Amino acid sequence: VKNNFNIVGCIGGDGTVNETAQALVSTPVTLAIIPTGSGNGLARHLNIPCDIVKSFTIINKLKIEKIDSFFVNDFFAVNVAGVGFDAFVAHQFAKAKSRGFLNYIKCVFRSYSNFGSFSFNAFVSGRSLAKEAWLISFANSSQFGNNAYVAPFANCTDGLIDITICKKVKSLQLPFFVWRLFCKKLKENNTIEFLQTDNALFNFNHLLPLHIDGEPAGMTDKVSIKINPRSLNVIVP
Repeated sequence: VKNNFNIVGCIGGDGTVNETAQALVSTPVTLAIIPTGSGNGLARHLNIPCDIVKSFTIINKLKIEKIDSFFVNDFFAVNVAGVGFDAFVAHQFAKAKSRGFLNYIKCVFRSYSNFGSFSFNAFVSGRSLAKEAWLISFANSSQFGNNAYVAPFANCTDGLIDITICKKVKSLQLPFFVWRLFCKKLKENNTIEFLQTDNALFNFNHLLPLHIDGEPAGMTDKVSIKINPRSLNVIVP
């Protein structure tokens, strides 16, 4: 940015995209994504192919779109952040010796019995909520990565964050929940609620794990969300 480059490319996953985008947000410089990570959630949402040669071809066509970014407490985020079970899995997965999709799924099932529900109070666009949850995701794009659609209706150019509030599913229902997640079939029912907002405040009854774009971000007992609309230039197909 300081040296007036037009495009900065990042080679990696959502964590690398986050680190790079932090320096480019609210500047004229454009981000080019070469997705080589474990999940590549933002790239998949933007239809950037997880093929190095094809992703470079997209850069050459130079189609630029302005997308939203957002803040979770003091953390910058561009894809999906969350508290609860998904963050617990992110913390456990970060300790794993091997990455990859299958190892992530194994981590999900191993973590199930080690993380329970929590209570929260929230103010979402002026609306007050007091509920119980197992995971809460704050989504700019539609997916964690690997086509796991936690917010199937999210749009990263609409100036809104999609919030998915999920109660703990029973152990026998976990495989079906995971199947619906990967088949883009999550829908509102007695365990799942979808909200949209440009700002929100959540307070929890105890410290919970937090993740930012799939990377562990410590523990917290509160989360504030604020959108930064159309603040990042990205090359897209």
